[in-house]
Amino acid sequence: MEENVKNLKEYNKKLIRRGEVLLDLDFLKTWDRKLEEMNEGKIGHLYDYPDSYINFLSVIYYIFGIPYRQLEGFTRALSKYCDLKPVCHSTIYERSTKLNLNINIGNTDDMIISVDASGIKVSNRGKWIREKWKKRRGYLKIHFAVDIKTKNIVSFEVTDESVRDNKKLKDLVEKADERGNVNKVLADGAYNLKEIFDYLEEKRIETGI
Repeated sequence: MEENVKNLKEYNKKLIRRGEVLLDLDFLKTWDRKLEEMNEGKIGHLYDYPDSYINFLSVIYYIFGIPYRQLEGFTRALSKYCDLKPVCHSTIYERSTKLNLNINIGNTDDMIISVDASGIKVSNRGKWIREKWKKRRGYLKIHFAVDIKTKNIVSFEVTDESVRDNKKLKDLVEKADERGNVNKVLADGAYNLKEIFDYLEEKRIETGI
């Protein structure tokens, strides 16, 4: 236990909040209405699942790192407890890559954030195929900001591989600042640009690049 804890009850609450992942289940209430809106005037096969449900599954994918096939198994398990049909892993992938994710990560206090980006491959093409047919292994990038004290993700952006890391720093800081007061930003040399220093100075945020 940390030293000099004066309010044990509040201290316990903070520790518990560090492990919370807030998942919005409101899609169950609006399922029929959302599907009706999405399918109105649609040509071809109608949607079986509203975007809100795919968004929910995308949250599980990105936060817990569950592969798409295992995510299909998750929907099968979920269908035992809710009146939901299991979703094929290919459907989850195809639909989720077209959505703007809506993830509520929760509020925090004054914080120092660390900003970075990481790639997630979106193709399982083998080496032989890439060499013979000159196919590239594409990937998505997750740009994220982490509160270095709580280790919680306080904001993130998903882009394709062509977006440079430093292009998303402003968006990450703005979103993080909505959840708390960003005092300092830590980042590696990829973010060492005058426009970034000017932006952080304007925001009165200390720079650690």
